[in-house]
Amino acid sequence: MGRRLLATLPILLDTMARTRYHLYVQTKKWVLFTMIEEQMSRCLFVAVNRFSRTITKMAEEEFASIHLSPTYAFLLMIIAEKPGLSLKECCEKLHIAPSTGTRFIDKLIAKGLVERKAVGKLALMYPTEKGFALVEPIRECWKNLYTRYSTLLGVDEGCQLAERLMIANAKLEQEHN
Repeated sequence: MGRRLLATLPILLDTMARTRYHLYVQTKKWVLFTMIEEQMSRCLFVAVNRFSRTITKMAEEEFASIHLSPTYAFLLMIIAEKPGLSLKECCEKLHIAPSTGTRFIDKLIAKGLVERKAVGKLALMYPTEKGFALVEPIRECWKNLYTRYSTLLGVDEGCQLAERLMIANAKLEQEHN
């Protein structure tokens, strides 16, 4: 019996050593994973992008009934509120690049919701009757989205969060420009 135990001892020691090494590797991975998770949980970039994906998904769900993305709907509301805006003015209100604005306007024109009228060198945007008819359903979608996230976050928390993000963004844009 003693010889058998001595014969299995190297195998047992080898197994223990491999197990200890495996635990060591797993522990290092766990520590590394924990450090990355902690860094990510405190990273504004990660938090804002995660929040953006979540709120965008919620908004797209609310706007699905009118077959417009939230951004297109917002652009249509801007044009309906003040017909005759230039592309530059529309882009400034949405904080988007002119090339993006052109693409958005072209899509609204293709859907028959907006028309572009040339006045001298300017191209001015006007809602069509079909576009005006969507203003109330768009407002209803925005109201539903607001109610949905306010129910989850709380009205005050949602308003304060939006305000803090706008202030922080203004500071970052000031540094960036």
